Formats: sequence, C-alpha cells, structure tokens
Amino acid sequence: MSMSPALRHFIQLNFGWDIYEWEDEDIRF
Repeated sequence: MSMSPALRHFIQLNFGWDIYEWEDEDIRF
C-alpha cells in the first residue's frame, strides 16, 4: 500500500496520525 506524500499529509491533518514514520507495507491502525 503506497501512499503519496500529499495523501500522507491529508491523513495526518485529518486524523493526527504520525504516518510519516510508517513503512508503506506496515500500516498500523
């Protein structure tokens, strides 16, 4: 699951997740 930087930023703004530390294949909810 590959996410673009813009999508990562959108998710971080809306959910407050620090997804920049995540690996694309290791998304944790």
